[in-house]
Amino acid sequence: MSDTRLKFLKQLQRTMKKSTSATERTAASKLYAQMTFGVGGSAGASEIVIEDGAAHELGAPVLRQMPETFERAPSEYDETAAQAVSQPRSELCTLLMLVAPPMWMSGNWGDVPTGWINGRDNDKLLTFDEARVLIADRISELGLNPEKVYSYPKSRLHPSVSEYMAFLNAPFEIQMSQFRN
Repeated sequence: MSDTRLKFLKQLQRTMKKSTSATERTAASKLYAQMTFGVGGSAGASEIVIEDGAAHELGAPVLRQMPETFERAPSEYDETAAQAVSQPRSELCTLLMLVAPPMWMSGNWGDVPTGWINGRDNDKLLTFDEARVLIADRISELGLNPEKVYSYPKSRLHPSVSEYMAFLNAPFEIQMSQFRN
């Protein structure tokens, strides 16, 4: 018996003894019996083969994983999904939340294809280009380093959740001190 087969049988024994799931224990017991005694196998299968850490009967069809990408028909929600995850929208929104222009912070913004619409201000539209100008003006007003600010959405400035939460909970001036020259 090969070393791989012996290791797999030992793993099955451990699963039969220590698993908290009755389904796992039963499946492990059946596979163990089949691999050691040939009990319970199908008529055409003569041996159990281990490939890539998975056991299957020799001659039985091997199930392959579904490809990561596949073609599908377009749906009515494709445009909405594309709008929700568009790169410019998420980066601009991150920058707006970072520099916190008063106009942005006091609004109730909803997404539209060309930017955002403010529900609190008679549905005033803020386009992507206007948002870029608003961000640039706020960077100048606060005396921030534009390179540091514009790199923020793609940076790993906060490597852990706890550091990120500490940043979010810090006073605005302390947050902005990280983006000054």
